[in-house]
Amino acid sequence: MTGESLHEAINRAVEAHYGTLGWTELAREAARAEVGDEAVARIGEMSSFANDPEHWVHAPSHMGAYNDVQRLLRERYPFLSPGAVQRIATSAAYGWK
Repeated sequence: MTGESLHEAINRAVEAHYGTLGWTELAREAARAEVGDEAVARIGEMSSFANDPEHWVHAPSHMGAYNDVQRLLRERYPFLSPGAVQRIATSAAYGWK
């Protein structure tokens, strides 16, 4: 993470390693090797937030929930890049489909 802020490291790790199947052990280990434990822990927090059943169970539509989760991620983590928001929300949407 040399010369890079924690927020930059998080965005880079999410965009490089966070897949449709979510924040898998393999993805976490690859990211940990590149950006460290603190960034990996924060990404796990974001993943848990995006996958909170409250966002998905009572939503009128799956697409509406997906859009809401993207908005909520941007509000709660304003430093996330558009690509990182999309990856985290898409993974959550895939898991709740």
